[in-house]
Amino acid sequence: MALRAGLAIALVVACARMGPSHMQGRLPDNPCDVLTPAQMSITSGLEVTSSSRAETIAELVQARRGGRASSAGTICRYDTSSPFGSIAIEVPADRRAETFASSRAEAFATAMRRYRDRHEFPRSTAAIAGVGTDAWLVGGASLHVLVRDAGYFTVTTQNARPESRDLLTRIARRIVAELASPAPAHD
Repeated sequence: MALRAGLAIALVVACARMGPSHMQGRLPDNPCDVLTPAQMSITSGLEVTSSSRAETIAELVQARRGGRASSAGTICRYDTSSPFGSIAIEVPADRRAETFASSRAEAFATAMRRYRDRHEFPRSTAAIAGVGTDAWLVGGASLHVLVRDAGYFTVTTQNARPESRDLLTRIARRIVAELASPAPAHD
């Protein structure tokens, strides 16, 4: 009986060390390994009612056009009953800094065209200081973050709210901190 209890404790400790809190400086391929639902709840201050891995619209379209089954997806969706709706973390397949920079340039150019052509307020896209190596917010509800040597990720709220920027920044800072934390020591 004591041996079973000892093995159970050792398994819990080992799993805790391998969990999302120790990404060892790299973003995982599974976006649900970035933060556990409990970590998301603590960081966001919102009750996470469920979480699941999902595909982007582009991933779904590519799979259907190619006549193949859907993949696991690059998004982890954390459902909340808050006015924000769900919170999503995306870890894109292509996490290179060049891809981040290209997406950023395209988003800012689009915002300026909308301002020029429609006189829409250009602040729908804004640089965010102090998060990762570089970060920008688009549409008030999607924060794109570049992390040196780790690639980039996106954190999004389903519904844009005036508080979305602060919430997304807090979550992104937690992820960046997790990436910077040292790997667990091996016994």
